[in-house]
Amino acid sequence: MKALVFSLLCVSASLRAADRPNIILVMTDDQGWGDTGYNGHPHLKTPHLDQMQAEGVTFTRF
Repeated sequence: MKALVFSLLCVSASLRAADRPNIILVMTDDQGWGDTGYNGHPHLKTPHLDQMQAEGVTFTRF
């Protein structure tokens, strides 16, 4: 009986944790708005930031 209750608690906790979003806030010191690939810079390559931007939400109102 204890094992059943424990397993139900584990399953319910993992289901509830999956509903919460992951939030990543990226802050840099000396980077302008156009200094990333996803904002159209012709020479700088930022593949990891580009992927995060493509799969997530970007706030553009400063």
